[in-house]
Amino acid sequence: MEEKKTMKAMRRQLAPMSRALLTYYLLMNFMVILVAVIDASIRIVTIPGMKVEQAVYESLTTNYWGYLLTIGIGVLILLKWKGASFFREEIWQPGRAMTGASFLFLFTWLFHTQLFSVIMDQVMNWILGYWGLSTAGAMEAATARIENTSMFLYVCIAAPIAEELLFRGLILRGFMPFGKKFAIFASAALFGLYHGNLVQTPFAFIVGLILGFTAAEYNVGWAIVLHVCNNMILGDTLVRLLNMLPQMAFLLLEQVLMVVLLVALVVLTWQKRRGIKTWLAQERLNGRAFGALFSCPSAIILVLITLISMCLSVL
Repeated sequence: MEEKKTMKAMRRQLAPMSRALLTYYLLMNFMVILVAVIDASIRIVTIPGMKVEQAVYESLTTNYWGYLLTIGIGVLILLKWKGASFFREEIWQPGRAMTGASFLFLFTWLFHTQLFSVIMDQVMNWILGYWGLSTAGAMEAATARIENTSMFLYVCIAAPIAEELLFRGLILRGFMPFGKKFAIFASAALFGLYHGNLVQTPFAFIVGLILGFTAAEYNVGWAIVLHVCNNMILGDTLVRLLNMLPQMAFLLLEQVLMVVLLVALVVLTWQKRRGIKTWLAQERLNGRAFGALFSCPSAIILVLITLISMCLSVL
């Protein structure tokens, strides 16, 4: 009986964060579809010979104003719900001082999650191949090139800021009473699920761990900076610059960059080994809190929706 009361109390405390995420997720999908329908209708009327299927596809894949509109609405709701003091006292609260070595350490980990994503894609593609399925569509959606202003504003600026405010601000801070490790891992799990893409979800989970650690130990401001670097530099700019080179120069520079950053990662990890060991030993991961979180109705609905989205991404 006491165990049930404890779990119920934990669910009551954790539920507002999962409800907020589910609400934001549903709002974003609604706004994206609404804007896509309007944009597709305009394309059909104004562009001779434009087919309905093509208009809808182009609107969904290149028009990101629905995402940007959702972010604006979400920030206003957060301000109304939590107040301006939330940003000052919770999100921007000072932590440890960020050093150049620490930033490079975190950045190199982010870089290597990109390689992890490629490896995971190959493994999943090999497994799904037995059932005649492929991750090609999911990978294309996850690595879409920036083609216009709305995509750049969303992918490189608005999304990193909004997602850090939501996941490493509201959600991670709300999970902190149940332990720092739980807050980092649980917010990263929700961050991975939120992306709803079989290829992108494991990648986003690991990125969420890095950004969650950054927000918990330093502050959300540094998590935003790293997130912008990941999306703008590692996810787009670096690829564009490399693709401008001749094939041999591209392959050579890519290999050199990978080796240099791998060496940097190994050296920095070795230098920080004692601090890492101490941090890992500080507290145990709160397993009961995970059970309480993912037994919340809003979390269950979110998991089911995102699992369906992940399945659809490979069909």
